Order: sequence, then structure tokens, then C-alpha cells
Amino acid sequence: MKKILFSSFFLLFFSIALLAQQKVVKNVIVLIPDGTSNAVLPISRWYNGGAPLHLDPYMCGMVRTFCSNAPIGDSAPTSSTYASGVLSKNGYVSTVPPRDENDLFPEKMKTFEAYQPAFTVLEAAKLQKKATGLVTTCEFTHATPADFSSHTPNRGKAYVIGKQIVYNNVDVVLSGGTNYLYKTRDDKEDLRKVLQQRGVQYIEDAQQLNQLKGPKAWGLFASSDLEYDLLRDPAKEPSISEMTQKAIELLSQNENGFFLMVEGSKVDWAAHAHNTKCVITDFLAFDKAVGAALDFAKKDGNTAVVILPDHGNGGLNICSPLTNAQGYSTIPLKTLLEPTLKGMAPQQYANLATTVIQKEKGNKSSFNTFCTEAEKSLTKALSGREKDALKKHYEKICEVYAIADSNRVVASRKESISSLFISILNDRSFFGWIAPGHTGEDVFLSVYHPNQYRPQGVILNTELNAYLQEIMDISSLETLTRSYFSPLRISSLKKGDYMDTTLVDYPVLNIKVGKKQLQIPAYTNTVYQKKGKKSLLDQELSTIVVYMKENKTFYLPESLKKELGY
Repeated sequence: MKKILFSSFFLLFFSIALLAQQKVVKNVIVLIPDGTSNAVLPISRWYNGGAPLHLDPYMCGMVRTFCSNAPIGDSAPTSSTYASGVLSKNGYVSTVPPRDENDLFPEKMKTFEAYQPAFTVLEAAKLQKKATGLVTTCEFTHATPADFSSHTPNRGKAYVIGKQIVYNNVDVVLSGGTNYLYKTRDDKEDLRKVLQQRGVQYIEDAQQLNQLKGPKAWGLFASSDLEYDLLRDPAKEPSISEMTQKAIELLSQNENGFFLMVEGSKVDWAAHAHNTKCVITDFLAFDKAVGAALDFAKKDGNTAVVILPDHGNGGLNICSPLTNAQGYSTIPLKTLLEPTLKGMAPQQYANLATTVIQKEKGNKSSFNTFCTEAEKSLTKALSGREKDALKKHYEKICEVYAIADSNRVVASRKESISSLFISILNDRSFFGWIAPGHTGEDVFLSVYHPNQYRPQGVILNTELNAYLQEIMDISSLETLTRSYFSPLRISSLKKGDYMDTTLVDYPVLNIKVGKKQLQIPAYTNTVYQKKGKKSLLDQELSTIVVYMKENKTFYLPESLKKELGY
């Protein structure tokens, strides 16, 4: 009898262990189409000839996404929760917010104090010796990539965020954002040199993308965000699918596996502007990146792919005043699509205006030529009211052309023409918008897992993070947060220890240990030993040190704190 019981226990233990192994994967790819409302999916399918999206076969549920204290989410707190599991508020990047009387799920708020940096799945992957990567179509310091790789209660601190991402040793970054790496940095630090010292291959030329061999490589292809996919110059900027394929190629060289976050950033930007054409084409470009990730995952057999937006935006849907006026259930697909398919992107009308102006040497009478050319791509002619509104801005460009070179013309008034055409195109469209801001609907969840292990139904954003921890075999992000972001308050420093605020936004902790004077710059993973007027690198940490001015506290590894005598 005892042998039977022992055998049964062994089989049960073996089954549980096997199940756990089946859930855990070597590689995880998270793809986030920023600001994608649910109706973008059917609109994009119809626009693309009715073909299914790459993500369609793996649709498994919905995610409730929100700020900690408000039902409508901002990219910073929503992606922060995906990355860290901590509910957060508007503007906070993987940082614990102060408690609020409006908190929606106070029982789910972690026991951390306010402004505590919250460890992320990307940072946990680094501790597992996995490679890590970020791909985004905006600057690498923007909210969503920042959420996985940095910590601040102010998403606007792009230079601080950029420094954290570099010193956090993210292996592969492909995006825009040279301004935040070196061009206009407020601390004057050239972070390209830091990358070079750490063995990172760096490029800014899209044509060099295929030449990246890795395993560590950064490619930044614009000063800030990349262009919308429809307007992108392939010679200058790679597509999101090309960047995703290259990132996977580089990261998969790591024998321990990798974690990659890919963001289709500009869907959100287009939605804010009610730029329907660019919402659709940027989402379809994102879905090609999904296809690239899925192709790799299926061949690899040990990779999970998780696709979900961080929130909706604008409320785009297949409805407008025209659908009711013409009988919504009787309008054929061709009629529904024609205004959007035929029309150009708003920015292309602005480009057309400057092209005509330059060709006509700034002649204001060329406005009629512009209108004739623009109407070729519209389903109905420009009205007198529309022409009057356009003419004012067109003539202003002509005036600028008369006193400046063509480059100045391009930069001066194109945005006003583009904005007017958004309104003109939407007046002709069967696709309608609700508002220019984020929306609070649940977002779709699509998951590929080699062993079919995936969430089902409607889940919370915190549960999405729990799923990522489970398939990545992360024991507890909360434990890692306490171990690697232990607080050291400035008010508790011993005599002789101090914070150097020569650069206000980049303080340096100065601690005396025996005869050594150690310097620990905020937002880096470096500890320096000061000798005379020089600072010699003493050690490199596995995680970054974060300073929060809101509570005047440095957050650093518990082991380093003990080494410093605290």
C-alpha cells in the first residue's frame, strides 16, 4: 500500500512539474499596437481586401486596461502594469503612485510606498541572462518602451528615460530618438559613447540594418519619432516588420533566450489626429510585424507571442453621418471603402500643395491648380467653404516661399493644410470618430503559445503581467523590486556622505567606504571610485540605480546598500 501511495505521489509531482515546464518558454515577444480601438481590426481587414489579420487565429480574450485611479488609461500607466504588475496613474512609468481616494482596485495596490520603482519583466529577463530588446516606431524614450526599461513618475522626462535605457543594458533597440541619445541632451552626455564602450553596434542609416550582426545593436533612424508607414522613405527608415525581424535575428543568438517588446506607436498618434488612413496603414504594418514574430515562434517551438493594445483611442468605427443617411445596412463594401481607399493621407495633400507652389514659383493663382490635383483623389469636389479655408493657408505658404528657400516652405505651413484635410476627408468618410482622446474600452488579446497555454476570457491588466511572469518563470517581480530597488533616503545619509546636485536632474550619490570615496550616478548601473580629480570605474551593477526627487530617495540593490554600510 505504501508503494502504491508513493508511486501516486511521484506521478502527481511529475505531472505538476511537467505542466510547469509546458507553460514556461525560452523566448517571449510582446507586441503592442498603441491606442488601437477594437474597430480598427475589422476596418483594417476590409481595407486589406477582407483578408484575416496575422493575429486573428490566436485571439483568446479581452483585457481590462485603465489607470489605477481612472477608467480611461494613458500609455504610461497601462503599459507599466503589463510590464511590472503594479497599477499606476497617468504619467507614471513603472513607478508606484501615491494612494488615491479614487483608486479603482485599492485591494490590488501593492504594499510599496509611493515612488518606488517597480521591477519589470524585461529587467527580470536580464537577470535570467536573457537578451532584451525594444522596437518602436516613435522615439525609444516614449511611454511604452520606457515602461519596460526605466522608472520615473513623469513620462515627459525623456532625457532621464533615455539614460536609464542605455545603462539598463537593453541589448537591441530599433526606433527613432537620436535627440535623446546625444543630439539635444540636457546633460550634454553623448550616450553613443556609452553604447560603444559596452560593445554595442550603433547605426542611424536604414540601409545598414541588414549589416547588424549583434548580439548587441542599436539603430535609431530619426531625431524623434519615425514617419507613418504610408509616408515612410524606405531608404531612410525601415518598416516595423523589418525592425522586428532584425531584432529577433539578433536576440535569438543568446542561448538563454530573449524578451522583446514591439510597439506600433503611430497608430495612437494617427488616432489622436483622426487620421483614418494612417491608423489603418500603420496598423496593417504592425500586423506584418506580428506575422514576422509568429513565423519565428512557430519554427522555433519555444517562443510565446502576446499581442494586445495598451488602450483604445478616438473611438474609430464603421459608422458616420453618411452611414445613417444612406442606410447603414444596405451600403456595399465598395461604397464604404471608396473615400478612404481613394483618398490620400492628409500629409500627402500638404506635400502636394508645396510641390505645386514650388513648381509655380510661389504664384498664389496656382491655388486652383492645387485644388484640381487634390480633387482627383477625393470622392466629391471641394466645397466653397473648404476652398476658402484652404486658400488662406495656401497663400501663406506662397508668402513664405517668396522670402525663404524651399526647405523653409516645407517646414512652415504644411501642418495646417494637413489638419484641414483631416476634416475634409472625414466629411466624406463612412468611418467615424467619437473624440480626439483615449477611450476606456476593453482591448483585444491574442496569444500564441507552443503548448496552447494562454489566458481566456476577460482578464485584468495585472493578470496579463502575471501570465508573462508565469511563462517566463519569474518567481516574483515584487520580490525583485524589494531586492534591487531598496530605498536609501537622502535624509538618512551618514556624516560625510552626500548627494552631488551639480546637474540638478542627474544627482550623484557620494559615499565613503573605508578609505574609498564611491560615486553612484543616478540612472546608471555604474559605481565609481574617486581618486583625486578622477573617477575610475569600480564595478557595474546588474540593474540601474534610480533617484526619485519626489521623496528624495535613491533606489539601489540591497546588496550594494549593505556594501555601502546602510
